[in-house]
Amino acid sequence: TVDLSQVYFSVSAVSGLTSFSSLLHSAFTMFDRDGKGSLSAEELSDLMGALLGHPQHGVAALYAEASCQGRLTEGSLLKVLTTHPTYQRVVNEYLRPEGAESGLLFTSLTNGKAESNNGLSLNGSLHHKKEE
Repeated sequence: TVDLSQVYFSVSAVSGLTSFSSLLHSAFTMFDRDGKGSLSAEELSDLMGALLGHPQHGVAALYAEASCQGRLTEGSLLKVLTTHPTYQRVVNEYLRPEGAESGLLFTSLTNGKAESNNGLSLNGSLHHKKEE
């Protein structure tokens, strides 16, 4: 079976239509199954899997880094994902950093076109796969 929530979060993460903090808020709220405002390590694994599009089983280090006194809150997770060099790289490479115009990082090319870090080029207002 297909988990439509994971499809939604994966597509939202790369679409550029939602800010990263808004996307994280929606995912955090959904995966906070008991509604206590914090995630367990298993819930964090499910959340990261939904955002990245495939299961994430090795989240122990992220959980330890982001949790405070055994609680992983949305604010602490957002802070670690956007400030810690390792996790910031995951956000920048696989998700969308907040504040980028289209939600993706772009590098200028010598031909004056922009290319994102995932091989997509910007053509007008639509993203399309770069011709090889």
